[in-house]
Amino acid sequence: MNLIRKILLVSAFFVFTNTAHAQDASTVTKDYKADAASQVKEYEKFVNDVKDFEKSPKFNPKILDEDLENDITLGDPKAPVKVVEYASLTCIHCKAFHTEVFFDLKKNYIDTGKVYFKFRHYPLNASAVKAALMVDCADAKDKLAFISALFDAQSQWGYANSEADLMGKLQTITKIAGFSNEKFQQCWSDDKASKTILELQKRAYEELNVTSTPGIFVNGHRYLEGHDYPAMSKAIDAILAKPADKKTSANPPFLQLAENNAKPVVNPEEIPVKNNAEESEEYEYDAAPEVIDTDTKDNKDQKDTD
Repeated sequence: MNLIRKILLVSAFFVFTNTAHAQDASTVTKDYKADAASQVKEYEKFVNDVKDFEKSPKFNPKILDEDLENDITLGDPKAPVKVVEYASLTCIHCKAFHTEVFFDLKKNYIDTGKVYFKFRHYPLNASAVKAALMVDCADAKDKLAFISALFDAQSQWGYANSEADLMGKLQTITKIAGFSNEKFQQCWSDDKASKTILELQKRAYEELNVTSTPGIFVNGHRYLEGHDYPAMSKAIDAILAKPADKKTSANPPFLQLAENNAKPVVNPEEIPVKNNAEESEEYEYDAAPEVIDTDTKDNKDQKDTD
C-alpha cells in the first residue's frame, strides 16, 4: 500500500469517526433537552399540585405549629419566621441542604432570633427509619451533631444491602456518639418509636401533601424556590421586611413564583418522588412491610434476576 493510499484511508477514518461523534453528540443534546423539558413540565405540575392542595380542606398547616414528639427544634419559638423541614436521612438532597444551606441559615437567622427551625423525620425507606430511631435516642444537646454525622457518613450506611450490614454500620456511628451496645439495641428494636415516626410521616403526607424530601415549609406554606442559601435568604428577608401583621400572609412572595406568570426555575430536588420511591435505586435495603415500600417493581424484578 503506497503512502498516498494510506493517508487517504486514515483521513477517511477520521472523517467517519468525527461524523459518528457529531451524530452521537446531537443525539445526546436532543435527549438532554427532552429530559430537561420533561423535568420542567413535571415541576410545573408539582407546583400547581402544591397550590391546589393548599387551597383544599385537606391542608392542615396547624400541624406545623404543633410540638410533635420527635421534633428537633432550634431558635426562638417567637421568631417571626417559622421554618419546618421534613427530611429523610438517606436522601442525598437532604444531605446537600444540611451541609450547604442549613448552617448558614443557623448562623444568620436562627441564632439571631429571626427564624425558629424544626427538623422532622420523613423516612423514605427502612434504613432511614432506623437512622431516625438513633437520632431520637440521642441526648437533646447531641441531636444536631448526630444528624450531621449521619449525613456525612451517608454513603457508608445509606447503601447497606442487608439489615445486618445496616446494623453494623449504624452501631459504629452510634459508638462514636457515646451509645453503649445496650442502648443501641434498645433503640434499634424500639417498635413503638418506629410506629410513631411512621404515623407522623403519614400525617405529613395526608395533611401537608409532603411527597418528596426535603419538604420545607416557611410560615405555613410549602417553600417552592431554590434549595440554596441565596434563594432561601432572599425569601426570608422578604418576609422579615413585611409589617408585623403581614408576615403570615397566605401568599408570601416565594409561593407566587412570578406575578407575570413566568415559568418557575427547575429545582430537580423538588420533583416529587413517585410513591416515595424514586430514590430506591440508591438504597438497597428493602423496607419492612409497615414502612413505605421504596422499591419500584422494576427494581424488584432486577433483584430477582441478580
